[in-house]
Amino acid sequence: NGSGFVEGGVGMAAGVPTGTLTFDVPVGAAINQVLLYWAGATTGAPGDDMISVDGNSVTGDLIGGPTNFFNAYIFYAYRADITDMGWVTDGTNSFEISDFDFDYTGGGSNENNGASMLVIYDDGTEAEITLRDGLDMASFRFEPTLDATVPQTFLFAAEPVDRMADMVIFSGSVGAGRPNEILVTTSTGTVTLDDKLGSMDGPQWDSLILEVMIPAGDTSLTVELV
Repeated sequence: NGSGFVEGGVGMAAGVPTGTLTFDVPVGAAINQVLLYWAGATTGAPGDDMISVDGNSVTGDLIGGPTNFFNAYIFYAYRADITDMGWVTDGTNSFEISDFDFDYTGGGSNENNGASMLVIYDDGTEAEITLRDGLDMASFRFEPTLDATVPQTFLFAAEPVDRMADMVIFSGSVGAGRPNEILVTTSTGTVTLDDKLGSMDGPQWDSLILEVMIPAGDTSLTVELV
């Protein structure tokens, strides 16, 4: 429950030992929930369920994987609810992420895709917030079921006028220059958002909030990453 959300993310593949994620919570807003996400791939060892935030160790729950994407390249995704830590406040927040180790060459390198925080806040206004998370992987011309992600449909109450919604997306392992699409479908058809992903938060990680139009009378919106 809350009035809205903000996010911050950092990509940490290719040997990046530490990274900083930042975000701003509206001044005066209460912090309702803080979720920390991270993901990566290995070629043998289990995924890393423990990372550090400003030097504080955090253990996450496995929410997706192990998924063998190709050869012995196995991906994992984790989530930790860190609300009760009290680290996030209204105003500007900045956190250093470290101790992140998804090994894929026997100790010589890593596939630490990245990490993001999602902060749900309450400023006294009303909103309807729905969350889907996990691990869903796809690449062009891969064999099913890795050839396409599963479209996600969000349900909500109808309103008599058009309105804008905020849609947050966390995505790992989309390298710079790799073509991609985000398909957003409402009663008026499908809008294609081209190349919004591409390691925008640093190596192999994207986190962003997009505005999408909800037509009057609609009660659902479907999103698919291609």
